[in-house]
Amino acid sequence: MNNNIFKCIAWSMITAGSGCFSHQTHAAIVDLSSSIVLAQYHSEGLYDMVGLSTWNGQPVSDTNQPSSRQRRLAADYTIYADSQQSRTVWVAVTNVVTTQYSSWWGSPVNNVSLSGFGLQLATYEGTAANVASLSTDDALAGQELLTGDGASPIYSTPGYTHSLQGSTSWIQCSSGTDFALVNFDWVQNLIRLRGSGLFRLELDVASGLVDWSTSSVTSRYGVNHQFVEAVPVPAPGSVVIGLASLICTGFHRRRTAHKVRIRLSALRHRS
Repeated sequence: MNNNIFKCIAWSMITAGSGCFSHQTHAAIVDLSSSIVLAQYHSEGLYDMVGLSTWNGQPVSDTNQPSSRQRRLAADYTIYADSQQSRTVWVAVTNVVTTQYSSWWGSPVNNVSLSGFGLQLATYEGTAANVASLSTDDALAGQELLTGDGASPIYSTPGYTHSLQGSTSWIQCSSGTDFALVNFDWVQNLIRLRGSGLFRLELDVASGLVDWSTSSVTSRYGVNHQFVEAVPVPAPGSVVIGLASLICTGFHRRRTAHKVRIRLSALRHRS
């Protein structure tokens, strides 16, 4: 495991309604602040309102429906390298927004929940890379379990599985939308994760062979209810570096042109 990981051993007891799910695991709070960032993606969309029949107690219409601000769906995906395992990457899902300034009942509660994500990974050779295995034994600081009894700290990211569909590796809830990621203040007769999620993936190739600039991430909401494509986020400093490169290139060209003019002037003078 990464040397930068701070481990917190915990016994996790998860309750939902009258049922109880318990497991004992070496759960860990992981600090990735010193780890190498391979790629960052941002997902931004709007709840499509499919299945939403009423709003403010009245039928949905052109004049009675949630605003774009209330329908917002967003998430950030940061992919980190593991310092000890070349094929291992960490995917941290943070800044999750599953609508805001609104309350939902019935199917919309599930349809706006972030129930997973898909990875389409390509190598520099142009071949596909896939997820070989998934571990959800770890969590980020501040991650919470949200049930009808309220929120409580959790030290793992349970309830997820992985599968390969075509060229996309899907990391998604294994049972409906249980343990889906949300930013809700409260839920009733549901079980969700709030704040963030952390997934440790084993790839079938070394992470350094993946061309992260051409790879993609897709957010999944509900049980295949809605999908939102994430866009790559430039690495911090890349714009500055690019601008500096352009400035240096322009300066070099000006110096070269100036030297050429001096040489031409000298030749004319000699002639």
